[in-house]
Amino acid sequence: MVKKYKFLFIALFALLMLLLVPTISKADVNITRSFPSNDGTIVLNVTGLELSDEKQYEFSLVQKGGTPTDWITITDFNETTATITLSSGTAKITNVLKVAHQGQIFIREKDNTEGYVLERKLVDLDLPIVESIPYTKRGDGYFEYSVYDTIIYGSIGNLMGHRDRSYMFWKKIEDRDIIEAFLDIKKNNKSLRLLEDYFKTVPDTGFVQENASSYKNKNDGLYVLWVKLIGAEGCKDIYSAIIHDGLPEATKVNQYIAGADVTAPTVKSIQIVSPKAGNYGAGQDVQIRVYFSEKIVATTAPTLKIKIGEGSEQSLTDGVVKNETKEGYITYTYTIKATDKGQIQVTGLTGGNVTDEAENDAVLSCPALTGDNTITANLSEDEQTIAVTGVSIDKTATVQMGKTITLTATVKPTSATNKKVTWKSSNEKIATVDKNGKVTPVKEGTVEIIVTTEDGSKTAKCTLTVTKAATEEQKTDDKKTDDTTADKVLPKTGVDMMAVFTIVVVAAGAIVAGVKYNRFRDIK
Repeated sequence: MVKKYKFLFIALFALLMLLLVPTISKADVNITRSFPSNDGTIVLNVTGLELSDEKQYEFSLVQKGGTPTDWITITDFNETTATITLSSGTAKITNVLKVAHQGQIFIREKDNTEGYVLERKLVDLDLPIVESIPYTKRGDGYFEYSVYDTIIYGSIGNLMGHRDRSYMFWKKIEDRDIIEAFLDIKKNNKSLRLLEDYFKTVPDTGFVQENASSYKNKNDGLYVLWVKLIGAEGCKDIYSAIIHDGLPEATKVNQYIAGADVTAPTVKSIQIVSPKAGNYGAGQDVQIRVYFSEKIVATTAPTLKIKIGEGSEQSLTDGVVKNETKEGYITYTYTIKATDKGQIQVTGLTGGNVTDEAENDAVLSCPALTGDNTITANLSEDEQTIAVTGVSIDKTATVQMGKTITLTATVKPTSATNKKVTWKSSNEKIATVDKNGKVTPVKEGTVEIIVTTEDGSKTAKCTLTVTKAATEEQKTDDKKTDDTTADKVLPKTGVDMMAVFTIVVVAAGAIVAGVKYNRFRDIK
C-alpha cells in the first residue's frame, strides 16, 4: 500500500514540474522598451528566448486577454533575443496602441499554428516620452515647440484620432533622486528618456493646469510638464512627460530646490600653523593651512603651490580636510629640503573638488601668507631676514588749510629687516602726501592717506579731515599779550619770615612780663 502511494506522489510531483517548467521559462523572459522617435512607436527588446537561426518567427500584439489574429514577421533576432518594433504607422499595431494601456505579445515560428515560443507576455503600451522643450520665438511673438508640437499636432495626435483636445499640467521637481539623475544626463549629454522610470504614473497631486506657453516663464528650477491628449471615442487618453530646465547653468541639486543653501564657500586665509616663525633646515616639517568660510567636503584636495626663496614652484597635493564649529580648513605638510633656501611663500591654490555640505562648489583664491609665522629655510645668520607682518598709522587726523601734518607709520615687527614704506593720497585734489608722510592740504574735505610697506605690501589707512584756515582775527588773538601781566615786579603776597619771628619774640616777652607783674602784686 505504501509503495502504491509512493508511486502516486512521484507521479503527481512529475506532473507539477511539467506544469511549472513553462511558467519558469516565461519568467526568465524580459522586455525592455525604447522610443526611437516622438511618433508613438515603441521598440521592444525581448531577451531570454530560445530561437533558432534556421527558422523564421513572427509576433502578434493584442489587447490584454485578446486572441492573436494579425501576425508580423520578426526580422531582427538571434538565439536568445528578438527586437520587435511596434510601429504607429502599422495599422495592425495602431489599432491596439490607440485603445490599450497594456497589451500582450505572442511569438511563434512562422505559420506554426500549434504552439508559441512566447505567449501572453505583458507589455506596457503607455508613452511617457520624456524630453526637454526646445523652443524659439518667432517674429510674431509666438513660440514654436518642437517636442510639444510633435506630441500634440504630430503623429501621436493623429494616432489618437483627435489632435486638438489636450491639457497641460505643471509641477516643480524637488525630488533629489530625479534631480541627480537629470544632472547626470545633463553633464554627460545622455537622453532624457532615461528618466522614464521616474514618471511611470499619470499626474496625481500638486500639478497645476496651465496653457502651453507658460513654461517659458518658469526659470527657478526643474519642471515636469504632463501633456494629456484626450482620445477620440473608443481611444485611450495619453500622458507624455516633458522636462523643462529653468536653470540651464545649474550644476548642483540644491540650485533646483527652493530655499536650499546655494552660497559657495570661499578661502578666508592661508597660514603657516607649525612651526612658529624662524629659520629651519632640511628635514623640518612645515604645516600650511587653508581656511574656508564654512565647513567643507573635499573628494579631491586642491593643489597648493609654494615657492621658497628664488627656487622653482612646488606643488602640494596631500591636503587633509578638517572642520571646526563654523569653518573648515585643509592642512598641507611640506618637508624642507637641503636645496631649499629663502622664505616660504604661497603662489597658487587650484583644482580639486571642494564643496560645502550643501554641495556648492568652493571659490578658490590664493591670499598671501598671514600672521606672525614667517618661515625661512637654510639661511645663514647674515642671510636671514625678518619679514614685515603689518603696518599701522593714526586712524584719524585733522589739519587746517595753510598748515601741514606729518604722519608716522609703525612697521611690524619692530625687528623687520626692510621697513621702507610708500605714501599715497586717495584724492590729491584735497590733500597730497610726500615720501616722508608729510601731508599738505589743498582744499577742505576728507581724504584717505594710505601707507604701503615695500616688504609684503602691507597697508594701513588714515582718514584725514582738512578744515578751513584760521581767520585774521584768530591769528591776531594768537599774537596778543596777557593784559593781566605787569611789566614791573609785583609785591609779594604773604608775610616776611623775619617779621613773623620778631612778632613771636615780642609777644612771648610780653606774656612773661605780665606773669611776673601779677606774682609781684600778689606778694604785696
